[in-house]
Amino acid sequence: MTTEEHIEKARHNEGFLSSFGDISKISVPFLDWLVTTIFYSALHYVDAILALGNVHPGKHSDRRLGIQRNKDLRVIWKDYRNLEDKSRKARYTLHGFSNNDIIQLHNRLNYLKNHILRRIKP
Repeated sequence: MTTEEHIEKARHNEGFLSSFGDISKISVPFLDWLVTTIFYSALHYVDAILALGNVHPGKHSDRRLGIQRNKDLRVIWKDYRNLEDKSRKARYTLHGFSNNDIIQLHNRLNYLKNHILRRIKP
């Protein structure tokens, strides 16, 4: 995928999130899926900047390495890793999430997204 296609996919995922309305007032029993959607939005923003350098990770481990090696992405490493860890919990455990968790994860996504978009669009 190209940088533009990754950004389009990330925005598509964010559109799903926004379809629930105000993120601070979401009250659905599927918060785990919102966590996963937030993570995959972040993943596509990361892949967008990696694609600029012709890096197209096929595995999460390759993407993590790409983040750590890319000077523009190192600063968002902790935020990305937190989103990945929470998404893994959402997908593979019975971990419950609260609206406050969703707000915090959404804030991490926004920080990551803004950081990356500033580097893609000078």
